[in-house]
This record gives sequence, structure tokens and C-alpha cells, in this order.
Amino acid sequence: MHLLGYSWGAILAQEYACKYQQHLKGLVISGFAASAKSYEERMQYVRTTLPAKAQQIFHDLEARNEVGNQLWQDTMATYVFPQYFFKLSEWPEPLKRTMEHLNGPLCVYFNGKNDFVIDGAMKNWDRWNDLPNITVPTLVIAGEQDLLSQDDANTMAALLLQGFVHIVPGASHVPFYENQQDYFQALLKFLASVK
Repeated sequence: MHLLGYSWGAILAQEYACKYQQHLKGLVISGFAASAKSYEERMQYVRTTLPAKAQQIFHDLEARNEVGNQLWQDTMATYVFPQYFFKLSEWPEPLKRTMEHLNGPLCVYFNGKNDFVIDGAMKNWDRWNDLPNITVPTLVIAGEQDLLSQDDANTMAALLLQGFVHIVPGASHVPFYENQQDYFQALLKFLASVK
């Protein structure tokens, strides 16, 4: 079978491939790097690109130990999401529904409350050294301003035995909505190439 993992699913797809790749025909890793540390480094970079006002809000909330509160979430929605999560002004209904039903306590358990620091259960998750052991054809796909950086996407593809990379122009973390034609053209081309 082909296995596509997107965002959190990209972590699960990498885990599956490391243990059960004999069941895979092809693998697609979309929107997440090969370690929690890499994701944290990307989020730390994202933070430096924000307006000074947003950076100050995050700094002040951290200093008061009020990370993750409503002001924090509102600041993420105002400054981070439009640039790095979803660039289009109108959110499609399936994406709205996903966000409405997001399991907050589970996200906090794995990630922690601070969007820029991974201190939850997955903080030590790392598969960089295992990527060369994945031998099936693998497409690493990311938006141009994704939470998976272009550098990490390129490094992942280089480490994989049959790794390919595609960066979706004009897109961030939800490239299959932001630039559907490019995302699915790359995806379908990869799937057709895997015999």
C-alpha cells in the first residue's frame, strides 16, 4: 500500500515505515520533520519573524507562566496561522471542522502548552538516524512556508534511500488547500512513478 502521513500523521507514517516498511509500496511524509527538536527549531525561527508586538505578547505570557491561555491562542491565530499554517482568508469547512474538534488535552500531552517549545511526551522523538533505513520510494512534501522547513524537507529526502522532495509554492502548512493543483500534481506524479 501507499501510506501518506500529514502533520501529526507524518510522525505516525515515519514510525510505521521504520517498523513495517515491508507492507509499503510508497511513503509520503507531508508537513512534519524527522524529530520534535527540528519542529521546535522551526517554531523558534517562526517566532523571530513575527512582529515585535506579537513577540512581546508571547514573552510576557511566558514570564507570567500563562502560556496557552486565550491571549496566547488569539495571538497565534492572528500572527502565526495566516503566515505559516493557512494562508487563504476563507477556511474550508473540513479544516474548520478539524480545528473545532481538535483534542486540546492530547495536543498538550504530546507537545506541551507552548507552541514554540516541545516539552510534552514527544519531546525526545527523533527518527533522523532511521531515515536511511527506509528503502521504499518516499516523497517529502511541504509548503513554501510550512511548519516543516524547506531545509529539513530537503535533508530528509537526501537521507532516504529513494527520497524525493517537493516544495509547494505559495503554501504553508495546509498546501493541499492553499495550492491544490501543485500539491496533487506532485503527489499523483509520485504515486504513478512507484511501480
